[in-house]
Amino acid sequence: MQIINKHATPLGLPSGQVLVPEVPAPVPDWATLKKNAVVQAWIAAGILIEGKDSAKAAIIGTRNLPADVPLIEDKVTDLDDLVRQAFEASGLELEAWNSLTQADRDSHIGSQLAELKAEAAAPSTEEEKAELIAQLEAAKVKFDKRWGVEKLRAALDEAQKAAAGGTGS
Repeated sequence: MQIINKHATPLGLPSGQVLVPEVPAPVPDWATLKKNAVVQAWIAAGILIEGKDSAKAAIIGTRNLPADVPLIEDKVTDLDDLVRQAFEASGLELEAWNSLTQADRDSHIGSQLAELKAEAAAPSTEEEKAELIAQLEAAKVKFDKRWGVEKLRAALDEAQKAAAGGTGS
């Protein structure tokens, strides 16, 4: 939760966090802190104000990767997108994500990066379909170009079995 200190001087929260005047600051343990009697008095007096969360802007990322993260060859992903995807995949609330240790957050981000690299390295359906069509044409096997990848692969498998002397069934 973003909290704004409306007092003229910095205020120290019971958690040890210091809020600078007029600067919205994320307070990860706000749900617990706002139950404190002193904090409740500051809220009642209008000294502490709950601001709006900006989830996209407040997601803490990593400093261990460049702004454009390489996936494979000429494919890259934006670091902000990678962090957002890792955050969403974690299933954590914003406060829980931001309170993770840097190592834990980097682990989530690294897992997401590995997944994106695997997706980028996998051949696209269109590339695979084009390759199967080329192989079927080279083997002079009849097929329909409207077939999907699975059906084309099955036709190629049947043709290879027949060529190898199998019965095909």
